[in-house]
Amino acid sequence: MVAALDFVVPDLFGHNGGIARIARAMSLALSHWADREKIALHVHALMDEGGRHKLDYLPAPHHYHAYRGDRVALSQTLVRRMWSSTSPRIAVFAHPNLAVTSLAFPPWVRCAVVAHGVDVWTRLRLERRLALRRVDALWPVSEDTARHLREVQGVAAQRIH
Repeated sequence: MVAALDFVVPDLFGHNGGIARIARAMSLALSHWADREKIALHVHALMDEGGRHKLDYLPAPHHYHAYRGDRVALSQTLVRRMWSSTSPRIAVFAHPNLAVTSLAFPPWVRCAVVAHGVDVWTRLRLERRLALRRVDALWPVSEDTARHLREVQGVAAQRIH
């Protein structure tokens, strides 16, 4: 039984761009899944300013954390949460650039990353490539993005879904 799911997004309610819209849709889907599985969902939004959030996309009793662009605070919070329990945990990163934090997670934490396209088409810095290779699953938005994950980032094909 999974104890908690942490969903990490660049932004959720502060912008209306494509990734924010996808993050809102995924938050809603993950909240329904978490309700069925009876686990806690924590959504961590790097760029959000905080304050009230739209319950349409993240209904109670789930949790919303805004970091106002503070990557250090986001990383510290995530690492602390992952090491605070030996119960199985899942972390889903809505963007490959956020997944670097997973390199500091304990081995019992399962991680997935959503790859949107151009963010993985060119060779990433070493720590980002290592993070993509460490996670349990990568969810590319297209076959072309999956090919770039394999050929450019060196991700094993069996991790790409």
